[in-house]
Amino acid sequence: MKLKSLIFCLCLLLTSIAMATAPLEKVLKGNYIQNVVEAKLLLQAEKVRAYEALVAKKAAMAELAVSQKTKFSQVSKMLSGEAGTTIGSCRSHNDCPGNEMCYDNKCLKPGDSGAGLRCTSHNGCPGSSMCYNNTCIAEGDNGAGLYCTSHNGCPGSSMCYGNTCVTPDDNGAGLRCTSHNGCPGSSMCYDNTCVPAGSSTVGFSCRSHNDCAGSEMCRNGKCAKD
Repeated sequence: MKLKSLIFCLCLLLTSIAMATAPLEKVLKGNYIQNVVEAKLLLQAEKVRAYEALVAKKAAMAELAVSQKTKFSQVSKMLSGEAGTTIGSCRSHNDCPGNEMCYDNKCLKPGDSGAGLRCTSHNGCPGSSMCYNNTCIAEGDNGAGLYCTSHNGCPGSSMCYGNTCVTPDDNGAGLRCTSHNGCPGSSMCYDNTCVPAGSSTVGFSCRSHNDCAGSEMCRNGKCAKD
């Protein structure tokens, strides 16, 4: 009887410990998430300031490049002469008639953006178009989806996340990442994938509760609803 009583008391003790531990897990995770969010908000403020400075720098660089391109085209045309053939293909500006210019082996009229043409530098694109990832991008095109390796590799206000140009209003859902900072805006990185704020990570691989979004918890290596 004494042994049974001892076992019964031990079971009650273990049950009490388990019941007390579950709320503690939620509290600890809640504190972690709050700390991560606060840290990211602070970082976001710094990133916004850096982003604004970068956009201004990119705009100045683009303006300078357009100015240099205009001078380059004018000088090139003057040196090559105005005479030319009327065929569409070309190898130089001299092969194009009148004030048309040769880009990517095609004669283009003034005002043609040349969007989609192949290029190796900004000078390889007509007018105000610029060269990104060996493709001419028209002025005003945000280049969403273009391959990139840095923010400077994206046109306009787009930024580079997961080697992809992302517009300011894109949450980057599904992009590959290695940390929360590798995701745009309020999105967070879970299981090497950018997840928008408020989205579920049920089914994602995890090692701890912190690897799961919101109130979801890590159970048997997978994120699950609490």
